[in-house]
Amino acid sequence: MGGLERNLRTGMGYGVAYAAVYSAFVLVLALVVGERLFAGSGTSLVRVVFGYVAAGVGGGLVVGLLLPLGGTKLGAALVGFVAAIPVFFAFGMGGEPQPPLEVLLLDALPLAAIMGAPAGLIIRSQFGGGTGGLRRGGRTGRHP
Repeated sequence: MGGLERNLRTGMGYGVAYAAVYSAFVLVLALVVGERLFAGSGTSLVRVVFGYVAAGVGGGLVVGLLLPLGGTKLGAALVGFVAAIPVFFAFGMGGEPQPPLEVLLLDALPLAAIMGAPAGLIIRSQFGGGTGGLRRGGRTGRHP
């Protein structure tokens, strides 16, 4: 398996795993609280789960494509920022009425900068260190 294919599998694997965990959590909440959980937010269980799946796949695809850049702190922050854009874009599509696409994108950019870039740095420090990507088995033992 080539490097790009391996990176895409890694990114998509993590993205789908996050989507599954968040979807399972919201399904349990829906069973406990009921539809009123979503009514106040102008959304539904289906839209929320779809948003999590779209966010996981979109973010995971971006991480897989840009994973080689994650070896430096600046690169990890950039990967986190760019990967967070489709995540927040997908979340924004979950409500009613749905805002225009350019509004969703303009909302996603500052959120990606505020949350995505630090997330990229945190994930790098926990999994990648200075190795240029995620490693199986967690920490590398090196400090970033």
